[in-house]
Amino acid sequence: MSPASRWSPSCTVRSPRGAAPPGPLLAAVLAAVLAAACGPADSPAASSPATTSTPASTLVPSVDGSADAIASSRPTDAPGLALTDPGRPFDADAIRAILDASRRPDPVPAEAYAPAVLAALAEAIWTIDGRPWQTADAGGTCGERTCHLELAGTREGSLADDLWVVEIDRATMAVEVVSTVLGAVPAELGRELDGLARDIVPGSTLGDAVLTGVRWLAPPDAGQFVLGYRTAGGSNGCGIDVTLDAATADLIDLSARDC
Repeated sequence: MSPASRWSPSCTVRSPRGAAPPGPLLAAVLAAVLAAACGPADSPAASSPATTSTPASTLVPSVDGSADAIASSRPTDAPGLALTDPGRPFDADAIRAILDASRRPDPVPAEAYAPAVLAALAEAIWTIDGRPWQTADAGGTCGERTCHLELAGTREGSLADDLWVVEIDRATMAVEVVSTVLGAVPAELGRELDGLARDIVPGSTLGDAVLTGVRWLAPPDAGQFVLGYRTAGGSNGCGIDVTLDAATADLIDLSARDC
């Protein structure tokens, strides 16, 4: 089966150094955010755009604001969502069973079966609600010094798969998580998160934007989610990423891309 960060005390639109001015569509999106969330802006300051825990496509200017400005843009009675705590449901034997059952064409490296590696994987992998995946798969490759291992899984009714990518040191058998794309979010929770995002994102930024994906963040960022949107216009539209804390109904980050 193939699987499918706070603000400076200012309210500015930041652009990468040397970047071309934003296009008309992006300018409109950013203007709407600033009009709703901020008072008169200070002088623009250039900085590098924020990055997320996973690789992103071409980044463009993001919208930043003080925490107070962002909080005042949402209804004071906007509730957070009741969430189940994430957990680590696998032990070494359960990880071994996932490896054994893999049907991916790229085989599971033999190093993944080392007791120290199995124990480290069990300690590293979280699920959104502490329940084990119902379906899972694994595979990887090895180089001279390290092995690359992917473990993916999901539960029925989820929007997508969780993907954990780890690196195994062949000499020490140390395991390091190098990236995650955690999409195994229950569909009903995804709908609630979309509604929450539309409540707390300032102005008409999301408007008729379509939700294209939801990712949850593992501890130490438990309770945070990244929602991806695409504005009208097909390939000419903008991508908008909304990072929020679902339990507190706080907007963590808002950025536009691919405009």
